[in-house]
Amino acid sequence: RSSMNCCFSLTDQRLTERFVQQARERGLINLRGHGARGGIRASLYNAMPASGVERLATFMEEFAEIYQNRSDSARNRLSVDS
Repeated sequence: RSSMNCCFSLTDQRLTERFVQQARERGLINLRGHGARGGIRASLYNAMPASGVERLATFMEEFAEIYQNRSDSARNRLSVDS
C-alpha cells in the first residue's frame, strides 16, 4: 500500500456514510475507501495542495469532536487502521 494513501475506518458504517457526505459538502471529494476494503481513503499525492490536507484535517477534528462527544460515544469512536 502506498504511504500516500491515508486509510482509516469509523466504527459504525452509518458514521462512515455521514463522514463522506459531510466531507463532500465541504468540497472534500473522493474519500470513499477502496471497493474491496471499504472505510475512508485520502490520497495525498503531488496534486493535493497542503491547503487541502489542512482542510481535511480540520474537518476530521470537527467531525470527531461532534460524534465522540455524544451519549453513545463508546459505539461511535473513531479508530485508525494500523
